[in-house]
Amino acid sequence: MKHRAVIIGVLGLCLAVSGTLQAQDSSPMQGIVDQWQTHFNNGDYEAAASLYTADAVRHPPAAPTVSGYDEIMASLQVNAGATIELALGGSEMAGDMLSSWGTYEIYAESADGLGLVQSGPWMNIAKRGEDGTWKITRDIWNRQQP
Repeated sequence: MKHRAVIIGVLGLCLAVSGTLQAQDSSPMQGIVDQWQTHFNNGDYEAAASLYTADAVRHPPAAPTVSGYDEIMASLQVNAGATIELALGGSEMAGDMLSSWGTYEIYAESADGLGLVQSGPWMNIAKRGEDGTWKITRDIWNRQQP
């Protein structure tokens, strides 16, 4: 009986710590998602591109892969005037790597006003640098078919 109480107590402690770690794990990516969305929607593509590592790679749908700051910034500028809504679905941390996923919706002006032009799932990997900051190192997204 005494052993059961100890085991139950240890399991409860593990679950409590696990819940705390999971809540903390998603916070670095939520910050990156919020910053990326704000910079993109404000047309500050330089700031959005600065959220990537120097050797980052983006894999856009139906387009060539882009890598490095200059190519990433240029690929962001192609969507000038559009706005994006990002939702973080979840993330998992392993050491200094953080994989995350969610959904996106891109809106742009048309003759009918602001309309949805693209949506789908996204996934990326962020890396914690020596200074403790997180930056995106791999980024991929897919368009949902209408």
